[in-house]
Amino acid sequence: QVLSLSLHMYGCRVVQKAFEVASVDVQLSLVSELRGHVLECAEHLHGNFVLQKVIQELPQGALSFILSEMQGHAAYAASHLYACRTVQRLLEKCSPSQTQVLVARILRSVSKLAGDTYGNNVLRQLLQHGGVADKRRIIVAMTDGVARSARHQFSSLVLEKCLEVASLGEHAELLQHERSALLQALLG
Repeated sequence: QVLSLSLHMYGCRVVQKAFEVASVDVQLSLVSELRGHVLECAEHLHGNFVLQKVIQELPQGALSFILSEMQGHAAYAASHLYACRTVQRLLEKCSPSQTQVLVARILRSVSKLAGDTYGNNVLRQLLQHGGVADKRRIIVAMTDGVARSARHQFSSLVLEKCLEVASLGEHAELLQHERSALLQALLG
C-alpha cells in the first residue's frame, strides 16, 4: 500500500508524514515496499516527494537500495523533471563512498547535463557537496567551450558555481590550477 499511496496526490503527504514521525524500525518497514520501484517513484509527480523525505529521514546506511536502483539511470535521472530531486538529495545526504558509482555515471555526461534544464542543478549540487576529484572533473569539462557555456542559460549557472567553489569553497586551495585554467579560458 505504501507504493500506491506514494504515487497518489494526497496519499504521498500521508506517507511523508509517516516517515517524519515513525521510529527507524517502522520507517524501514515502510520503505521496504518501495524496493524495486525507486525509479518509478523518482519520476513521479508525487512519488519523488516521498523519496526525498525517505532520504532525509532514514540513516545513511539504509539508503543503499535507493542508490543501487538509481545508479543505472544516473544521467537520465539527473536530467529528469522530478528524478533530479532524488539525485540531489542523495548527493546531499550520502557519503562520497556511497555515491561513488552514481557520481561517476553523472560525470560521464557533464557537458550534456550542464546545458540541461534540470541536470545543471544536479551538477551544481555535486560542486557543492562532492569531493575534490568530482569538482575538478566538472571544472575541467566546463573549461572546454567556456565561451559557449557562458552564454547559455543553464551552463552559465554551472560555470558560476565552478568559479565559486574553485575560489571560495572548502577545496579552493586544491583547485587553484583548475581555477586559473578556467579564468584563462574566459579571457580567451
